[in-house]
Amino acid sequence: DDGSSISASSATPGLDGNFGAIADQADATFGSTDATDGGGGGDGGGGGTVICTELHHQNILVAGIFKADQEFGVLLRKNDPLVYLGYITWALPLVSLMKRSKLVTKIVAFFALPWATHMAYRMKASSRDNRFGRFLMRIGIVLCRVVGCARHAWQKAILSQVA
Repeated sequence: DDGSSISASSATPGLDGNFGAIADQADATFGSTDATDGGGGGDGGGGGTVICTELHHQNILVAGIFKADQEFGVLLRKNDPLVYLGYITWALPLVSLMKRSKLVTKIVAFFALPWATHMAYRMKASSRDNRFGRFLMRIGIVLCRVVGCARHAWQKAILSQVA
């Protein structure tokens, strides 16, 4: 295992498990990222995707890989909510920049397209893998989990002060 598994056992233990409420709060703040959203409301994306949704809207990411990405996003949100929380924490503001800047979009696409290709391979939607994408996923999932843990702890601290 390369540490980027999205099975139910990969969810980080030891936290209070109130991840659905955190995701709901993110939806309320940044726009829906629910799979039933049908393409995303606000800055969010359908199926838990954000960056790939924007790349698809800009006709940069092909439909087949985008569909697999949506499925991956749903699995990630369900099975590893801290990684998902970390991802949306930084990805939603980045998508806002992508909508205003072709340069930002090109830079993001340089990293996101290999990631998406590897992810589609892992989701068995493509027979073609991408080594750079595999490398990015290994690092990215760890970094998103760190950001997600930090945001979760920050939110708990804020809520405990209000309560």
